[in-house]
Amino acid sequence: MTMLPFRGRCWTCGHNHDKHPSLQDLLLDMRYAKRTDRNHATVRDGLRARGYVVQDMSDRGYGVPDLGIQSPKGIKYPGCFLEVKDGDKPPSARELTPDQKRWLSLVPDRTFTVLNLDQALKVCEEFFK
Repeated sequence: MTMLPFRGRCWTCGHNHDKHPSLQDLLLDMRYAKRTDRNHATVRDGLRARGYVVQDMSDRGYGVPDLGIQSPKGIKYPGCFLEVKDGDKPPSARELTPDQKRWLSLVPDRTFTVLNLDQALKVCEEFFK
């Protein structure tokens, strides 16, 4: 972890110094155990094969959706987010976590839950038309 110059009071102890890593460093270095659904790679790779720009965000935590999608038409079009769930699991195992529900409430018109590649393609085609 790098030590960036700190401006202002230390978030750790409240003193003016740069002895502790910045909060930004801690957040950037934060990673979670990847527990992706079985079909995650199929959806991600299938969208990429069809020209979509796909950012895999499954390691971010805090309810951030699994995939960030950008249109093959270019960046002037707004992107969307996909939360990939395994369609073979029972509905109770596919429920959104409280953090995922909070994200969905913040960006409801751009976040979608999909169970397979076909659903992901339909969502993206409709969103980017």
